[in-house]
Amino acid sequence: MNQASFFCPNCNQLRLFQSTPMNHTPHILAAVFLCGLWLPIWALIAMTHQDVWRCAFCGYTNALKYLANPLLAEHELAASQQRQIVAAQHQVFEARGEEERREQLASMPRNTLNEKLRYFWAAYPAQIVGLGLITLIFGLAIVGTLIPNPSRTTEAPKPTVNSNLNTTVTTVSTPQTRYVPNRRHNGVRHAILQFRL
Repeated sequence: MNQASFFCPNCNQLRLFQSTPMNHTPHILAAVFLCGLWLPIWALIAMTHQDVWRCAFCGYTNALKYLANPLLAEHELAASQQRQIVAAQHQVFEARGEEERREQLASMPRNTLNEKLRYFWAAYPAQIVGLGLITLIFGLAIVGTLIPNPSRTTEAPKPTVNSNLNTTVTTVSTPQTRYVPNRRHNGVRHAILQFRL
């Protein structure tokens, strides 16, 4: 247990404050039994752990930084209020600017189309570029499906006429086989199926 003397606002004098540090024993056991899987969680808990200091007489508790500097809480409260005021003023300013933009856009019907497009481009450049890229990608995909691929096209087989000395052979070729219907060999007709390699 840690002990230190700080000014206690409840007792209105210096008092003894005590804090209990983080207990690492269950984390060590969890890291051993889980083969080290608990180590990152343990490190995260150890880094974010803040000791709570308690007055030994009245039980007043606060963080160490506020006990060491009692005016720090008031300074932080004033700073947060100032940030809220600045944020509210910024929102009002943004709302006025948006209102003026809308009024300017409403007064534009007298202006030319070129001026309207310039205003629109100035107001929404990222959205226009994103829409253009998406349109380009879809257009390229559509054009890519419409262009025929020469390696995929197949032609219908064409009949060929071969003439030998005594016979006329008409063959019909397919991509893999060829059928020769009227061939005579030693006076016997044979239908021969020939394979191409």
